[in-house]
Amino acid sequence: MTQSINQCGVKANYYGVYIKSTWSSVVLTIASKLCLWQWARMKNFVSDDIFSAEDNIYTSLQHFYCADQEHPDNPMKYLGKANSWRLIGMYASEPKTGLVTVPQPNQNLHIHGICTEKNWGGHVHHEHKMSKLLHIDSLIIYPLQEVEVIESDLTIKDAVWLDDNLVFTVVNQGLLDVSNLQIHIVPNNQYSSYIGCRIPWLSAGNSFKINIPKNKIKLKTGKNIINIIADPDNLILEANENNNIMTLEVSISPV
Repeated sequence: MTQSINQCGVKANYYGVYIKSTWSSVVLTIASKLCLWQWARMKNFVSDDIFSAEDNIYTSLQHFYCADQEHPDNPMKYLGKANSWRLIGMYASEPKTGLVTVPQPNQNLHIHGICTEKNWGGHVHHEHKMSKLLHIDSLIIYPLQEVEVIESDLTIKDAVWLDDNLVFTVVNQGLLDVSNLQIHIVPNNQYSSYIGCRIPWLSAGNSFKINIPKNKIKLKTGKNIINIIADPDNLILEANENNNIMTLEVSISPV
């Protein structure tokens, strides 16, 4: 791939690639949204000696392989015969940036694909020792000078205590839509008493107003501090993580 890019004569930081290829065997993984969420969650709770800098989501997933024949002694699951693959992905001149490839040395190419029979598809581990490429049938290269990172940007606005209700607005002021957004309301820094709510979808540039009645929040007579937190587990890719919390002071009168 590097030789082909050098021959195209156009220098760029990134290249989009489309490949028709034939393999005698190929290793792949399937990264669902659930897997990505679980990986991020585990990174928050497991010590660094388990997750090293060399780890990435793809190495942690279950591996499968397609080949001309099954290898009974191989621990990976055999899917069947699938020689012809259509692949699309990105090539980074400097993979350590991690913008379009796995941020590891010499991992310039990151590709996903589907076999011609459309039975199997996923992230193709071209670097795996069991992946054996027979030949490339066709290759299209798209030079890209720059890659823009599109991120969401969540914030809490207009939080007020109105008629014994906590009212606030969650705003996505970024460029990326958000799904399954978790919101935590924490009274008086007591996380054991928090309540949670979920926004199924919040499009880029849109907002969602939430109303929580007094009887849902454990407040005391007198002064209360309520923290409203968007994406408390930092599972969503954001341009700015520093504006996800709003603090509101609420005074509750004796009954």
